[in-house]
Amino acid sequence: MTPLALAQSAMTFLPFTPNDAQFSLINALSAFIITRGPRDVFVLNGYAGTGKTSIMGAMVKAMRSANIPTVILAPTGRAAKVAASLSDDRASTIHKRIFRGNSADPSNTTFFLAENRDANTSFIVDEASLITDSRAFGSSLLQQLARHVYSAPGSAMILVGDLAQLPPVGQTDSPAMNPDRLKSIGLNPICFSLDKPARQAADSGILYNASIIRQFLFSNFPPEKFTLFAKDFPDVTIVNSQDLADSLSDSWATVGCDETLIVTRSNKRANNFNRTIRNMVMYAEEPLQQGDRIVVSKNDYYWSKINKLNNFIANGETAEVTWVGKAEKAYGRWFTEVELRLPDNPDPVAAKIMLRSLIAEGPSIPRDEMERFYNRVLAEYEGEISHKIKGALEDPFYNALQVKYAYCVTCHKAQGGQWRHVYVDMSAIPEDAIGPDFYRWLYTAVTRATEHIFFINPGITIK
Repeated sequence: MTPLALAQSAMTFLPFTPNDAQFSLINALSAFIITRGPRDVFVLNGYAGTGKTSIMGAMVKAMRSANIPTVILAPTGRAAKVAASLSDDRASTIHKRIFRGNSADPSNTTFFLAENRDANTSFIVDEASLITDSRAFGSSLLQQLARHVYSAPGSAMILVGDLAQLPPVGQTDSPAMNPDRLKSIGLNPICFSLDKPARQAADSGILYNASIIRQFLFSNFPPEKFTLFAKDFPDVTIVNSQDLADSLSDSWATVGCDETLIVTRSNKRANNFNRTIRNMVMYAEEPLQQGDRIVVSKNDYYWSKINKLNNFIANGETAEVTWVGKAEKAYGRWFTEVELRLPDNPDPVAAKIMLRSLIAEGPSIPRDEMERFYNRVLAEYEGEISHKIKGALEDPFYNALQVKYAYCVTCHKAQGGQWRHVYVDMSAIPEDAIGPDFYRWLYTAVTRATEHIFFINPGITIK
């Protein structure tokens, strides 16, 4: 197949006529897929509203129709599932694809880099701006990903991200989107930036405000005062604390609880919001009750196997609690049995939940705390050390799901996902905190919304 034929095929899958920049991107991607060199990597930086998602979905469908091998990856479970739904193709997390071993082993000594048996394959990595450069198993995750992909003849990566979003936790930039970093690990980056809003996005207040935020983040000559806009857009609303409960109830009635989210700046604030919502809106009396919405805070393979699911239960995945058993104590911790309704599974999923995780101030139970818990579980098993380890790693209490309430989450937890109604907590933001980090946070939060954005108690000017 020629690059021209692939480009023409991709355009038949687009729901709109591409503008000049989008047309150039389709041609550049097609040329890369058909004629790339052995260490080439395509890096696509696409801002919100530019048509990046639609174009990548069209390219995947065109490649599939032409029998061009494709693998779709993402850094997190939720991002993988979003990517899969947009392209009508399967997707996996990076870790699940490239590493082998027992993910429950706290020492991580059993993990190793998996062999790549997919030659001549295009690995499309969505949300690539979330890929960390932290050390894992002797080298960075980015380096291990590249080593895995390029070990198969003819295979290469297409890295898709948004440089205006938050970088990986603990890092100042997105290494996978940095050409110099890619060159340092032996790759030849071919970079393309999609920054012109699509014509169909012109009336969107969500995307208009996203573009305003981006101006302050990247422009050398931004407007004098940071200002957002709501009055002229039906999809942007300002909400004060007194009206928040009523507004949330309206959103739940209109689009459903699963499609409504509050985004805030810290796990502590998220815990406070979740507590308030459960007490004042849901009148909840128990730590967990039927009808509660929760979000998984750590990838799970144990309960997915027990329930014979087609895939793992992903970090960031939301679920509805449909049944709650009695609380029980084991190994010094409190647990409860539940049944969950997952969005992509028709049958209820049975599992244990570690109740401590619901109120943890971090994104999940801290590693040192889990190691102490592991050692306590390990001590309960008898026999040879190998038998003790096997027993601990297969213990249902040790494998209990770590979850948090899903009514309000941090921006990092929301990153990679989309909801129809998104409420952004703008309360108590100090003036001296308004800068590049704040703009990235706000841009990421705003672009989680697909239909309506709500600003809660904005302390900045909104016209």
